[in-house]
Amino acid sequence: MVNWLKWQTSLRYKLRYFLSALIGRLAEFRAAWFLCGQPGCTILARNFRSRGGELDLVVLLNGVLVFVEVRYRSSMHFGGAITSVDGHKQRCWLRAAQDFLIKYPKFSYLPMRFDLITFQAKGRWSLGTLTWYQQVLEKAW
Repeated sequence: MVNWLKWQTSLRYKLRYFLSALIGRLAEFRAAWFLCGQPGCTILARNFRSRGGELDLVVLLNGVLVFVEVRYRSSMHFGGAITSVDGHKQRCWLRAAQDFLIKYPKFSYLPMRFDLITFQAKGRWSLGTLTWYQQVLEKAW
């Protein structure tokens, strides 16, 4: 009986983690789809990983290199999606952007900005409303 409860609890946590990761991937896909609809937009990278962190989307938008972070929150507890980008996340974002420019130096001459796309869920099984915040970080290099 005890092993069954452990297995059932473990399965419940694994399922919750899987669903959370799936919703996160859907939010990133929806954000990429939204950005592709903008005139002059080209997606250069998705989920670029480096020692510094991860960039959800790297986009060339009308001659501007845009590093996009996608955030999804299912509730407004703890401030919602926009407040989840704290100082630590911003530093990781900057380090990952620097690593991207080191790996692809041909983009380093372009003007750059950091954008944030948030999804605040309206119901249990919806992505909710997409909000696009442009130039959320000032140049820190």
